[in-house]
This record gives sequence, structure tokens and C-alpha cells, in this order.
Amino acid sequence: MTDTNDKKQIARKPLSLSSSGRGSVRQSFAGGRSKAVVVEKKKKVIIRPGSNTEVVKPKVAPKISIPPVKPKVDEVALAAKKLGLSKGEYEKRQSALSTAKAEADVRDAKKNTEQAEREQRMATENAALQARKKAEEEAELKRLEAEEENRQREEAAKLAARKPVGAAAALKKDDDNLSEIEKAGGRVKKKRAAPPPTRSKGETKRRRGKLTIVSALAGDDERQRSLASVKRAREREKQRQRGGLGDRDKVQREVIIPEAITVSELSNRMAERARDVVKYLMQQGTMATMNDILDADTAQLVVEDFGHTVKRVAEADVEDNFIIDDTPSDENDRKPR
Repeated sequence: MTDTNDKKQIARKPLSLSSSGRGSVRQSFAGGRSKAVVVEKKKKVIIRPGSNTEVVKPKVAPKISIPPVKPKVDEVALAAKKLGLSKGEYEKRQSALSTAKAEADVRDAKKNTEQAEREQRMATENAALQARKKAEEEAELKRLEAEEENRQREEAAKLAARKPVGAAAALKKDDDNLSEIEKAGGRVKKKRAAPPPTRSKGETKRRRGKLTIVSALAGDDERQRSLASVKRAREREKQRQRGGLGDRDKVQREVIIPEAITVSELSNRMAERARDVVKYLMQQGTMATMNDILDADTAQLVVEDFGHTVKRVAEADVEDNFIIDDTPSDENDRKPR
């Protein structure tokens, strides 16, 4: 056993010190990177006097400047950290925001397009409505003018039909009134011709003949009747035919006037229009409205000028109605209790 152990110990290599990297040094950097740098050993050269040995300058290794490596900053992670979110949540949020913004842009564009189409459609409809309204007004005006023309033509025809009869009757009457000298061929008094019928105020001036450019330009200074004026003229004509514009018999009323009364109440009691009463007061120099209060004297003057009778009452008259003297017939004998 001992011999065997001795042999094993003799067979083992002798121990010695050896460097792992001979003439090189490994330099480590941030991020787990490393780099081997060669190290050159300098030997001291001894120059003895009298020797022609050239001095060999040692070679200096060039300096290597290694810039400091800055760690790459992740902007997404930094923004997510500021918001208190993880990187995945931040990316999902940004994606949702961009999608929502794109959808909003699409909706806005669609809304603007629809608004433009709606405005264009409304403008077209308004133009068509105005054109139709104008055409209807022109047609109504032409119809009223045609009716007025027909009415005047009918009146002229009736007048022409009545004229010979009236002339013959007048001639016969004149013959009856002639004296004997005049019947025998004496001097006959000539009657003046009747003046031509004057145009009424409401009658319109009719254009005679064709309408030309010269006549149209020459007649620009004349005012053209509007549709409303033609309608009013037609209404006045109808009322005149029905006799609606004739004077009605005025009804005389007894108007009770208190110590103070408003203009509207006074007009109601007289059955007159309030504006007529206000107009009358303005003519008398009193500026009043329908709600103004008039005293009894002024109200009495107004009532009398409108042709009504006046009955004035006061507050004392109301008290007199409650105070009645006893009559002997109302008195009854009663025995005392």
C-alpha cells in the first residue's frame, strides 16, 4: 500500500505558477461585454560607455479612447411609467386612442358632407318655392285683371244696351214738352252733350295696344298695382254691390258714466270703436290710449259728441239706494214683551 501511494505521488507533475493570459489583460465593460488588451513589457536597456549599441525606443501602445456607452432609453416605457401603466397597457391605450381619433375624423367628415348636402337641398327647395309662389301671384294677378276686364266689358255692354232706350224716351219727352212754335219748325234749344264718364278713383289704367319696348320704358314712371290693391278693390266693389258700404242708422244709447272710466270701457258702453274714441280725443288735444282713465266731464263731452245721452252716477247714489224711508203701511203694531 505504501509503495503504491509513493508511485502515485512521484507520477504527479510538479506545481508551478503560470499566468492565465500571457501578455494580455481582459477588460470588462457595462452590459457584460469584455475585450482583451495586449500588455507589452518594457525592458530596461543599459547603455555602457564605449558601446555602439543603438538605443531602441520602446514602442508605446496607442491609447484607445472608448466612449462611454449610454444606456438606450425606452420612451414608451418611460411614458407608461409616468402614467402608472405597464408597457403593454400603454401601447393598448395608445392604439385605442388612435383608433378613436380616426373614427372621429371619419364621423366629422361625414357630418360635414351631410350638412353641405342638406344646405344645398334647402337652397334648392327655397328657390323652387319662391319661383312657385311668384308664378302663383302672377297667375292670380292675371286672373283678377281678366275678371276686372270682363266686368268692365259687361258694364259697358249693359250701358250701351240701355242707352238707346233712354235716348228714345228722352226724345219723346222732349217732343211732348215742345211748344207749338217749336213743333212748327221754330227755334229748338240744343242740349249740350253729356261729358264723358270720368274714371273712378279705384279704376286702374288699362294699357291699350301691344306692349312694346318703347311703351314699356315710357311707362316706368307709372306705379303698377300690386296684388293686394287689386284684391282690396274687388272687395270694395263687392261691398258696394251688396250695399255694405251704405250708411247705417245710428243707434242712440243711454250711457251711464261714473266718476272715472277708461277709454275702452267708455267705447264699449257707447258701442263705438275704441280707436275712434282715441282719435276724437287726439283731435281735441288730449293724448290718450285705450287704458287711460277719463274723468266724468270729459267722458260726458265725448258721449254727447258721439250722439248719445248721458246718465251720470256717483258713489253717493249707491248709498242712497240702501237708505229708504219707512212707510206707514210697512209699520205694524206690536205689543211690548
